[in-house]
Amino acid sequence: MDDLSWPPMWRGVANSEEAVLLTDQLHREMLFGHPLHRLAPVAIARDDSSDSVLFKTSDARFAEVHLTWGERAPGYPTTVFYTSVNAWADAQVEE
Repeated sequence: MDDLSWPPMWRGVANSEEAVLLTDQLHREMLFGHPLHRLAPVAIARDDSSDSVLFKTSDARFAEVHLTWGERAPGYPTTVFYTSVNAWADAQVEE
């Protein structure tokens, strides 16, 4: 994914330390049963302007997640799945 040109406002996760920080935050926010709960998500990109993070999952999908940086709550963090990083990037252009 190094050759991916990130959509405006998005950037690749800088390093493994940042990836761990974002993934740990996701786990702090997820309640049992969240769609990402058993999918071993790994942060790969983020939009600093909106607290959204793109995660790659263990089932080879991609999930855009809006982190709340707050307490756990039902239905949060909001998550949208994509079958590929290109499908996700195309959706960013359409917004």
